Amino acid sequence: MIENKVASAIVNLFQLLIQSGLIGSKEGEKKMSYKKTILVCMIVTLLAAGCSVLPRLSDKAVTDLPEPTLKLSEPPPQATQLPIIITATPKNGAVIEASATIAASETSTASTTQVQPPPLVVITNTPVIIPATPSSPSSGQTVKIFLVAISDNGVSGKKFGCDDSLVAVDVSVTPTVAVLRTALNELLSIKSDYYGQSGLYNALYQSNLEIDNLGLKNGLASIYLKGNLVLGGICDNPRVEEQLRATALQFSTVSEVEIFINGKPLAEVLSERG
Repeated sequence: MIENKVASAIVNLFQLLIQSGLIGSKEGEKKMSYKKTILVCMIVTLLAAGCSVLPRLSDKAVTDLPEPTLKLSEPPPQATQLPIIITATPKNGAVIEASATIAASETSTASTTQVQPPPLVVITNTPVIIPATPSSPSSGQTVKIFLVAISDNGVSGKKFGCDDSLVAVDVSVTPTVAVLRTALNELLSIKSDYYGQSGLYNALYQSNLEIDNLGLKNGLASIYLKGNLVLGGICDNPRVEEQLRATALQFSTVSEVEIFINGKPLAEVLSERG
């Protein structure tokens, strides 16, 4: 734009010279001989002035331009590590102690989208005590032993001997398939004359007997005992026999019973004791 103004000024100058007669007439050409130098100087001066103005204007134009501003993006917000508490559940009242810290991984790249960091997992070292839950009772198994209600006259059970009654008592045992052996062992293991607070009498309490052999064939249970048989009186004879026989007959697979002590039939042993 400035160059156009300089060119316009030079054109105007030539037009002025033509109008003044310095150019285009003989008289003017004579005058040009001494004025030519002045004219050239003026033109050169104008050109020099225009060239000197251009850099200044250019500098001014540059300086007037607004300085560019660089706005750095703010660093992404630091990830917040949220604790998560994990409680271990022990079994049977056990105490579990654990101490560990797993740190969340840091975000390695910055982006306009905020990235949620993985949570901080903390396992506390506080022991957790849970009372042991009692195990539910097993289905269990019961067998019967037979004792005597002395002089009961058949009120509490089967009447036999000296007007006594035969009474069944349930006993809990460890589950087994050898139920006949288990029931006999329970009866023979009682070493007191009366069974607890029941008031029921055990005629075998003084004896020291144990099973030597057992057999079961076609409903016949063969019971072989060994040891010493001790009786407390004449009425103990039928009591011993009935207690042993009834304990074996409680099972559906047993329909008959034969009992031996030291190889002799029980009836023979009892008759010898009188």
